[in-house]
Amino acid sequence: MKGRDPSRSAPFGEDALAVVRRAFARQLVCGAGAQDDVRLERAFAETAREAFLGPGPWLVTRGVGYDTAPADPVLAYQDVLIALKPEKQINNGSPSLHARWLHAAQIKAGKRIVHIGAGAG
Repeated sequence: MKGRDPSRSAPFGEDALAVVRRAFARQLVCGAGAQDDVRLERAFAETAREAFLGPGPWLVTRGVGYDTAPADPVLAYQDVLIALKPEKQINNGSPSLHARWLHAAQIKAGKRIVHIGAGAG
């Protein structure tokens, strides 16, 4: 947006951002064929993806090249890759791919999983 400082956060409060997260979570689980997986949907809805991305501006890709984007938390709730180390093509991971894998794993209640290497350090 013209005249906007790309390092500033979105004008969304936490309540509005929670709505964005819930909508994104619903899209992911439906896209993964997991629309009845309430626990998976809740996990995506309750995880602040932007907390794992580092400071902005961010470099965003859909697989070919990077575009610069402001560190706007709302942008984190798209099915895109956000660079962690662009020079090595290390990205935060594909949310839709994670949704498919986690659903396929059928993790039982009370079990734990860990994502090694998650986030910007």
